[in-house]
Amino acid sequence: MDRMRKVFTSEIKSIDEKEQTLVAYVSTGSRDRMNEALDPQGIDVSNYRKNPVVLWAHDYSAPPIGKAIWIKRDGEGIISKVKFASTEFAQEIFQLYKDGFLKAFSVGFMPKETEDGDGD
Repeated sequence: MDRMRKVFTSEIKSIDEKEQTLVAYVSTGSRDRMNEALDPQGIDVSNYRKNPVVLWAHDYSAPPIGKAIWIKRDGEGIISKVKFASTEFAQEIFQLYKDGFLKAFSVGFMPKETEDGDGD
C-alpha cells in the first residue's frame, strides 16, 4: 500500500522552553478533514522507535526538526514528547508551536488494512 499522511489538530499538553520539548497527541481516532480516521490501537511504532525523527512537512530530503523522546498509546490516542533540534529552522518551528501559531501534527504511515465506511 502507498504511504499515507494524516494531519491531526491537537491540544499541546505541555511545553518546556528550557528543554526545548513539547508533549502533545500526534493522533487520535478522530476523523480528519477527509473524514478518515487512524485507529490508535492498530498503530505499530516499533520501526519508528529505531530512528524517531520528526520531519517538517514530511520532507525526507531535509534534516529533521526534532526527535521523539518517547511515543506511547493511551486511552485518547498516540501521545509523544518531542525534543526540537538546535538548528535555526527547528527553533523557529518550536517558537511557532509555543506561540500557538502551529497546533497540528501529521503522521506518515503505511496502512496494513483499511476499512470502507461512511463514518457512522
